[in-house]
Amino acid sequence: MLLELSASPGQVFSREQLLRSVWEHDFLGDSRLVDAAVGRLRAKIEDVPAKPVYIQTVRGFGYRFGPV
Repeated sequence: MLLELSASPGQVFSREQLLRSVWEHDFLGDSRLVDAAVGRLRAKIEDVPAKPVYIQTVRGFGYRFGPV
C-alpha cells in the first residue's frame, strides 16, 4: 500500500481503490482492512502516528500520501 500511495503523491485513493490495487479484492465490506493497514503503516513511518504527515486521511473518501 505504501508503494501505491507514494507513487502518486497528493492523489486521493478511496478505500475501495486500495483494496482492488493492493489486495486485488473487490468486496466492499472489507474497507476496514485498509484502515487497519494504514494504522500499521503509520506506526512504522510516522514520527507521531496520531498526527500523520505522510499518510493522510481524506475524510469521507480515503487516503493520500504527503502534504498537499
